[in-house]
Amino acid sequence: MITLTKSRAIVSVGRDDLLRFRAETLDRRDWACLPRFVDASLLESFARRFEDIGFRSRHHDRIGGELALTDPQAGEALCLLLNDPVVLSFMEILTGSSPLGCFSGRVYRFAPGGACLHEWHDDVIEERRVAFTLNLSRDLYQGGALLLRSRRTGQTQAIENRGFGDALLFRVAADLEHRSEPVTGAVPKTAFAGWFRASPRFQDGLRNALAAR
Repeated sequence: MITLTKSRAIVSVGRDDLLRFRAETLDRRDWACLPRFVDASLLESFARRFEDIGFRSRHHDRIGGELALTDPQAGEALCLLLNDPVVLSFMEILTGSSPLGCFSGRVYRFAPGGACLHEWHDDVIEERRVAFTLNLSRDLYQGGALLLRSRRTGQTQAIENRGFGDALLFRVAADLEHRSEPVTGAVPKTAFAGWFRASPRFQDGLRNALAAR
């Protein structure tokens, strides 16, 4: 459907097929899975780099803890790929959220044993429209499913995303909250997660950063 490579994003479906996919997934159940979102060789290079850098404990107020990269800037290359205009346009059509100005995110890890745990929360801040997570775990971890719950009905969906390089999208809305199940077994869960946002525009942020140098 869409694949990120070192040089560009490749879209393999037309607009009509994408709209049909949206009707069957996000419009019906608020989430969708995009298999093989990152080219295999690029994915492997990212996974090796993050392992070499390592992780340390990090706490988010009112949400919970996780392990973060010891060098946060190591994930910037992935953020840059997600801010490709082709990706933003693809996501606008897929999600019906237009316009999308940028993507922001980070690499995190959940260790087995429940030491890292996110509480129920929504992401309705900073003009976030769609949440995104990319599985960076080479080995198959246990547990760690995304729980998506409707505040109106109380209905909860348990969504697994365990394919190396597969991506998961879900809507950001005031009546939709989520959390992650604890990771069990012996293999940690490593992922790249963030949000497609209405603003700021990525080009504006990049221009401001260059002007500040």
